[in-house]
Amino acid sequence: MFEPKVSVVLPVYNVAAYLPKCLESLLNQTLKEIEIICVNDCSPDNSLEILKQYAAKDNRIKIIDQTNTGPGVARNNGIKAATGEYVGFVDPDDWAEPEMFAKMYTAAIEQNADIVECGVKIYNEKSGKTKEKQGFAAVAANKGFCAADYPEYVFEGITSGWNKLCRRAFLLENDIYYSDGRAAEDHYFSIAARLKAKTAVCLPDALYNYFVRASSLTHSPSKVNLAVPLFLAEIAVLIGKWEGREQNRNPLPSLFACNAAGLAAIHYRRVPVENRAEYLALCAQKLPAEANRLFTDFIKPYTLKDNLFSIRYTVKGIQKYKVISILGLKFRVKA
Repeated sequence: MFEPKVSVVLPVYNVAAYLPKCLESLLNQTLKEIEIICVNDCSPDNSLEILKQYAAKDNRIKIIDQTNTGPGVARNNGIKAATGEYVGFVDPDDWAEPEMFAKMYTAAIEQNADIVECGVKIYNEKSGKTKEKQGFAAVAANKGFCAADYPEYVFEGITSGWNKLCRRAFLLENDIYYSDGRAAEDHYFSIAARLKAKTAVCLPDALYNYFVRASSLTHSPSKVNLAVPLFLAEIAVLIGKWEGREQNRNPLPSLFACNAAGLAAIHYRRVPVENRAEYLALCAQKLPAEANRLFTDFIKPYTLKDNLFSIRYTVKGIQKYKVISILGLKFRVKA
């Protein structure tokens, strides 16, 4: 009987032009003991037909057909249907290097890890540029660690789900799932997994290929971004319950304030103009006070008076900066 070592969850919606390349990259993995769980999110194009054609040729492909409820719900249904020891995630317009899951699974077994992350190659359709990005480079490759060792790991690097491999039992036991929203729905998942993993491993190899489409939902103005303050509030609850360090020395609230402010600012710009007042109200209501203060400073336009003299705050990643403006000149120092 076929027992997969890895289950790969693939949410599918309106990606017929990209789907064959993605599926081929998964079927050609050097790790053969995988199952590919394709969750069709009521795709309006012929993506489902493509899935059926591939499934007829390879019994490692499983298809779940659901009503249109978004990629977060699709991935959650994939996790529930998975049977592999570990679960990985791929977006249908991206593709994996042939050795991706073999290398990640080997690292997971050798280190008895709950989560393994790898580096990424990012292809930008609009600019035509390519760059590589590592997940978390503070530790040596293949060396196990946890959030108590490196608290900055929880928020740093890539907080998407697609460069990660997670022990399935770990996800189920800790009730770690994706947010139901359609914007940054994997942010909560990644933070929760990093926070609760007893052992994490980061590989420097760029094993995942991320394709940034100009027409992607992620980068288009939409009301779906209104969900961002809601799941940031859920992350704040997780941070409050964390017992990795004694509370009086716990750096996570400060790190989270920077992370939440930066993410809130990114998605504020993706909210339609007519919905921005609602977004601001949600942030004021849902974000911790420090995060909301940083966020409002971050997005506030400079007036003539501000340019003459002002002291404001901004963030980059998990670092907070003080921005001092004097006669139109701006000086940025770590805060």
